[in-house]
Amino acid sequence: MEKLGEKLKIPGSRGQRFFVLALAGTLLLPLCFYIVLHRPLQLAAADFRQQGAQAEKTVTAIANFQNAHLPLQDYQGDLGRREKRARQALPGSMEQGEFLVALDRLAVRSHLRILSVVPGKAAADEGRHCLPVKLQLTGNYFSLLHFLQGLQQGERLVVINSLTVKQGKDREDALTAELGLSIFSVPDE
Repeated sequence: MEKLGEKLKIPGSRGQRFFVLALAGTLLLPLCFYIVLHRPLQLAAADFRQQGAQAEKTVTAIANFQNAHLPLQDYQGDLGRREKRARQALPGSMEQGEFLVALDRLAVRSHLRILSVVPGKAAADEGRHCLPVKLQLTGNYFSLLHFLQGLQQGERLVVINSLTVKQGKDREDALTAELGLSIFSVPDE
């Protein structure tokens, strides 16, 4: 120690030199601890936190994807039900007779009387066929409302193009309604 003190040329007695060297060592020890251990560990901890946050985002994204997408078997079942519903709404052929029978049944359930049904000329456009139908009904307001709701909730796609309602001549609560409907079909190609 004495030689170190002599080389560094620290003035004073031997005890004073030892004290100065011990004080310098004591002051340098926290600096060395910070540089050698603490700072690298802080950087490693920050890196691990960043990796953990990224992993958490990835896990959340995967969980959200799984929640948003049905399992394949459920998806295929749902797709099959939707395709069946689409084939019912837009059959491969016009099925005019079945549609007219369904109209008659709906009118009876709605307490309406069909005065006339006049199918128009079918037209084809962009792979679909359209059949206009003019329908004349008589009944009261609530029966007509029930009939219209039944048309919209039925299996077949029915577009109401026009609706004219007039006060009936027979009774005060009777109405006469004229509807312009369109039904569609999409032939299999």
